[in-house]
Amino acid sequence: MGQAPSSTAETNGREVDLRLWSVSPLIISGGESMDSGKSDRDYTLDLPDECLAHVFQYLGAGDRKRCSLVCKRWLFVDGQNRHRLSLDARAEIFSFLTSMFDRFDSVTKLALRCDRKSVSLSDEALVVISVRCLNLSRVKLRGCREITDLGMVEFARNCRNLKKLSVGSCNFGAKGVNAMLEHCKLLEELSVKRLRGIHEAAELIHLPGDGSSSTLRSICLKELVNGQVFEPLVASTRTLKTLKIIRCLGDWDKVLQMIGEGDSSLSEIHLERLQVSDFGLSAISKCSKVETLHIVKTPECSNFGLIDVAERCKLLRKLHIDGWRTNRIGDEGLVAVARHCLNLQELVLIGVNATHKSLSAIASNCEKLERLALCGSGTIGDAEIACIAKKCGALRKFCIKGCPVSDLGIEALAAGCPNLVKLKVKKCKVVTGEIGEWLREQRRTLVVSMDGDETEATVAVDGESETALEEPRVGQAGGGVPEIVGSSNGGGSNNGGSRLATIRSKFGFFAGRNLVSCRFRRWSHNDNGSIFIRTKHSNVESYSTVKASSVLHTLVLVMEHKLATAEKKVLVELVKLVQKRGLEGEKGGWKDFLNSYDKKLGSSISDPSRRSHDVLVAFLMSFDKEGDRQLLARILQCDANRNLIEKFKQESPDKETPEQRLVRMTITHPRYPIHYAFPSHAEDWFVTNSGKKQSKVIKSTRMLAIDCEMVTCKGGSEAVVRVAAVDRDLKVVLDKFVKPSLPVIDYKTEITGVTAEDLEKATLSVADIQKKLRRFLSKGTILVGHGLHNDLQVLKVDHARVIDTSLVFNYTGAYSSRTPSLLNLCKASFLFWMRSCEWRVLLTIAFTTLPLL
Repeated sequence: MGQAPSSTAETNGREVDLRLWSVSPLIISGGESMDSGKSDRDYTLDLPDECLAHVFQYLGAGDRKRCSLVCKRWLFVDGQNRHRLSLDARAEIFSFLTSMFDRFDSVTKLALRCDRKSVSLSDEALVVISVRCLNLSRVKLRGCREITDLGMVEFARNCRNLKKLSVGSCNFGAKGVNAMLEHCKLLEELSVKRLRGIHEAAELIHLPGDGSSSTLRSICLKELVNGQVFEPLVASTRTLKTLKIIRCLGDWDKVLQMIGEGDSSLSEIHLERLQVSDFGLSAISKCSKVETLHIVKTPECSNFGLIDVAERCKLLRKLHIDGWRTNRIGDEGLVAVARHCLNLQELVLIGVNATHKSLSAIASNCEKLERLALCGSGTIGDAEIACIAKKCGALRKFCIKGCPVSDLGIEALAAGCPNLVKLKVKKCKVVTGEIGEWLREQRRTLVVSMDGDETEATVAVDGESETALEEPRVGQAGGGVPEIVGSSNGGGSNNGGSRLATIRSKFGFFAGRNLVSCRFRRWSHNDNGSIFIRTKHSNVESYSTVKASSVLHTLVLVMEHKLATAEKKVLVELVKLVQKRGLEGEKGGWKDFLNSYDKKLGSSISDPSRRSHDVLVAFLMSFDKEGDRQLLARILQCDANRNLIEKFKQESPDKETPEQRLVRMTITHPRYPIHYAFPSHAEDWFVTNSGKKQSKVIKSTRMLAIDCEMVTCKGGSEAVVRVAAVDRDLKVVLDKFVKPSLPVIDYKTEITGVTAEDLEKATLSVADIQKKLRRFLSKGTILVGHGLHNDLQVLKVDHARVIDTSLVFNYTGAYSSRTPSLLNLCKASFLFWMRSCEWRVLLTIAFTTLPLL
């Protein structure tokens, strides 16, 4: 269902033309109408209400709101079938609540949010809502500071079908929570965060009776001053499956002991930044049904507590440990895990100094281990990685971060871990980029993600390096994972910096989640990723995560900077392309985003060219899928390449080098815009990065000549089967055969020199050739060829600086409709060579584009 508006129906003058919903009469021969006299009939009247409601489900919030204003019937159908509603819970909307819920009387999921600077709805408003919405099953309250215990009591008495309750930053206390537990017998999930009424003098929170009839399955407590008041509730709820306690003050050993002494059915426990010791872990070990355990930044926990858990919780499948570099959890505890937890499938170790002894035991005994992450450990080296490669046969996903591993350790993975599908190697200073390329060639099905160890972190957009931010520092005191610090440019910055700050503040760039709980979440889900950020404010460290795509998770700042500094016409083009492709970000499509981002205008002004620069950037930054971000990166890079060409055209040709002169002759040729208009937005295209410093790029004399040979395949299509490239010194840097995807019917051997025997052992694809060309096509490299656009078209490569000899040379000395063949150019080259010695090297390179020369 689409989100409902946060206010009543709009009356800002926008009108809907009813003629859009009527069918024009069809004129037949004789000039008569098939629907004479009935041109104003609404054919949607033939649709049942259920069918019309089903159609409404596929509309965004803005479109659905406007459709509801077409007629009374549509207004009624929309209101009766709107099940989810999100309101800006300011006190000003109180007078509209009655009419609002008269219309939306079928709402089952309600969210009330109020910002800090506004006065929220009061108890009276909450009671009105509860009377109007008796079938509510999910409620979320955020920042509703005017709601007290009395309002929650009345709300609980009216909404007895509630199944999920989430409250945060509210002022009511234990009395209101107890009322919800007493009256909402179907409650399954309870989430409490920063509840100000839960203070040291608060009463205990418990279930009515002995808790045997409770349906509560999940409890999440976050940032509470006195979370121990939930002890009776947690200890007596026999149906409880999930317990998460995060950043709550006080000693929690006693609470965990109460849980262990009861008849607990807990299967998932999260303990993060708590005062918990080995006594608490020993109590948890009595919960024999635990399958998932997260021990994150609990410095008092040691090997003794982990051993108790391992010996008793034999069903453990997922174990996350963030040792916070306290060295209290190590080999002894992990060996116990390996010995007793034979069903272990996922293991994350952050800041835990495990050695060969424990890792070998885990690799040998835990035969079902599929996901492993080793981060920030100074004792994990090549020997440990080699042991894992040899013994972990079921391992599918492996992450190594901030460990003293070298190329030798990574090389061992080529022959081991036969089921490995994804490898991440981050912040390992000794590991080089060459080993990653070698590993990809050895195991073509393996996805390898690596980065260099430089002063500035480099990230890849379609294979091109971009300087993003200062390199994360490993091994900071008290930190279990690397620190990522955003860098700022020095003086001379333009308004892009202020735009960047504005977008970041408005868009809510940083989201608060924890790395440990999300490390593998981005692997199990296709689109979402997380990275760990440490920010320091007056010696107080806060930890949060940033959502991003798996490939670009360290590059979000680069993308944000590119968008914030891009011209508005480029952003408009991006938004229109996104609309055309039907892509959606976190907040939906373009119009859905406008309705949630701009509460005043909504999607009434949907033309991107009429929207501000900041709105366009905020919308484009809402895309966190890997494919969407790569598309945006390609378009931005295409625009940067176009700007480079235009800047080069505007420069004076007086002092340019021979290389620059030939580039200028190519890009100013009338046929250049036609031949080199590539569909670079397509997913399988590669757009080269010209580099940041355009002045150096333009002056670069680095060259690469390239030629492709094509054959005719079944159906008459052509396919590239051989790619050759030479550098300026006539050294062959690439000569590879490419395996065509379709059967070949004509090898054109007399032209190409390619035979069927040549292609029998060919294994490379066009994508593989793109990867091999990437390292050559950087820092302003000039690509040379004859009819070069044909080669780039089949290779699906878009490159800015080119010399096309078919455009540079012609028969008459002026631009004509005919282009000379390479053979004719070779015949005339000697005479031309003698006349223009300064182009001798350039022509030599240009004429070596064919493998036969």
